[in-house]
Amino acid sequence: MKTYHNTKGKRMILLLAAVALVSACVPFPSYATSSTRQEIEEKEQEKDQLENQQEANQLELNGLKGEQKSLKKQLAELSEQLTAVSDHLAELEQQIRDKEQEIADTIQALEDAKATEAWQYECMERRIQYAYERGQDSLLNIFFSWESFARFLNLSTYTEHIAQADDEMLDQIIANREFIESEEIRLQQEKEELDYLKVQAEAEKSRVSGLISQTSSRMADYADQISDAEAEARAYEASLKKLEEDLGISLFLRQKNKLELNENGMYVLELTKKLLEDADLLVAKARDYDRRNRTITLGLCAPAPAWLLTPLISNLYPHMTLQTELKDEERLLKDLENHVYHVYHLAVVHKQPKDGLYYVKECGREKLSFSLPKGHKYARRKSLSFQEMNGENMLLMSDIGFWDLLHREKMPDSRFLTQYDRFSFNELVESSTLPSFITDLSEKYIETASGRVTVPISDEEASVTYYLVCRNDKKKEFSALFASL
Repeated sequence: MKTYHNTKGKRMILLLAAVALVSACVPFPSYATSSTRQEIEEKEQEKDQLENQQEANQLELNGLKGEQKSLKKQLAELSEQLTAVSDHLAELEQQIRDKEQEIADTIQALEDAKATEAWQYECMERRIQYAYERGQDSLLNIFFSWESFARFLNLSTYTEHIAQADDEMLDQIIANREFIESEEIRLQQEKEELDYLKVQAEAEKSRVSGLISQTSSRMADYADQISDAEAEARAYEASLKKLEEDLGISLFLRQKNKLELNENGMYVLELTKKLLEDADLLVAKARDYDRRNRTITLGLCAPAPAWLLTPLISNLYPHMTLQTELKDEERLLKDLENHVYHVYHLAVVHKQPKDGLYYVKECGREKLSFSLPKGHKYARRKSLSFQEMNGENMLLMSDIGFWDLLHREKMPDSRFLTQYDRFSFNELVESSTLPSFITDLSEKYIETASGRVTVPISDEEASVTYYLVCRNDKKKEFSALFASL
């Protein structure tokens, strides 16, 4: 809004100032011919649009103040959101601590249950061994002794009851151990879900904090705009008065709190407007022509080729500007073929074109891996497949070209928490227990999160070769670049 207001006021002054320069060389008539009056009448409806110019400036100023008030309300609402998100994050962290304690208690109970089971089993073994080693002769003596036969029957019944009780106790201990083991698995799964919710809450907190910072910045900008608008209104009025004095004619009708162009002003404005429009068009066309002659456009299927090619292009073509853009490969090749608009001079794809329309040369290779926390169950593996990791919650960076589609196709059951800022992404990776992706080139050329284990992906799609492509008629123009690959 600020730019529009300033440009509009200054442009009005420039339009009329141009007439002042013309009038210094050409006598300005003191009367209007019939042709001139006809033109004035044709512009009458445009005159209506210029009426109340001073009021329009005041309305714009009021609008800026209204925007400032709205932003203050928005800032208060965002602060409330940040408080709510922070409270929710603290609650999740407490739940995670409680869940970790439950897991620790369950693991201890499981160890106790295993020890009890082993003890009970050992007791049974000892009783059986004793009965086997010592009980055979004693039982025979009792059996052949008439006065001890009743004792023999009681002893047999007693032994049977002990064995039955041992079996029941052992079954109960085994069932309890199996229940505790299942509880441990359930608690671990619940903790993983809480960890994921914590990452989401941290991302939301980061987003709201960013919005608060942006809103505060906008409020400061609106305060500057209001100050500038008030000063400009005063300068605008003074400039118009000075212009009328220099031209020696009246251009405006002045009323209380109102300023509008008279017939002279409307006519002068229309004459100079066309001159300045033609001048603007001339500047725009000249700059566009110069920019196209000094710019190399490079279409990319992924970010990594830019890290490889940018230094080469800068060294080989120091007076050219490099412009890059991420697109899918089908679109890249289609735009590369466009002879009219010259969308791209060069393109990088990861599937070598088979037709003869292009000049192609390999320009690099990239290998995709999983980036795992050190405590992950697969952290000691030498390699992993997409299928083995399918279903895991993953952190993902945005704007990664064809890699994004590959991740989602190969891991359809996974949920991806996408980040749009590299710094925020690295912060989350370092503090989170969620896996993410990394490549050998990203480790080499850009800052990546530390404290992680890199496990290569065994699928053949995880290893790609990049090809630099240009039309055959551009081969000579970029021969130095292709020769350096």
